Amino acid sequence: MTIAPTRVWPCVPIKAIVAFSDEAQSVNKLLRELHLQIMAPRMERFTAEIQSAALESASSSREVGAIPVSPLTSNYAIAFVKSLPFEIPDPEIAHEADGEISFDWFGAMGQIFSVTIDQTGRLAYAGRFEGGSKIHGTERFMDSCPQEIVHGVFRLTSPG
Repeated sequence: MTIAPTRVWPCVPIKAIVAFSDEAQSVNKLLRELHLQIMAPRMERFTAEIQSAALESASSSREVGAIPVSPLTSNYAIAFVKSLPFEIPDPEIAHEADGEISFDWFGAMGQIFSVTIDQTGRLAYAGRFEGGSKIHGTERFMDSCPQEIVHGVFRLTSPG
């Protein structure tokens, strides 16, 4: 019997037992089902927030000349939040005037880590941390959350 990474919910790696016995396969199936049950409410909430932001952007774009969130942007945003590790705290989700969806995590004393995604799957991120330290960059979303983003969120939200 060996331990290997597997993907139960799209883009969310967990450890699962890989074995040939019927019992081990049953345990593996139960682990996958449990993981889906744990993740489902979070994914439903994220999906609803993204869809709400997209609808809100459509109505506000008529009023103030902003660009509405496209269906492609919404789809990339949903895939992105599905790729976030379970340990990452929930971000605040909003639409931006340029048609992108933003994900923001706030820390103490003005600290922030922010990610936006557009209709091409381009992720732009920026963070301001303790002591005035800053980071920023861009990545292409390719079915998994880039490590730079995971590290940025953990840097902001992890104690000490």
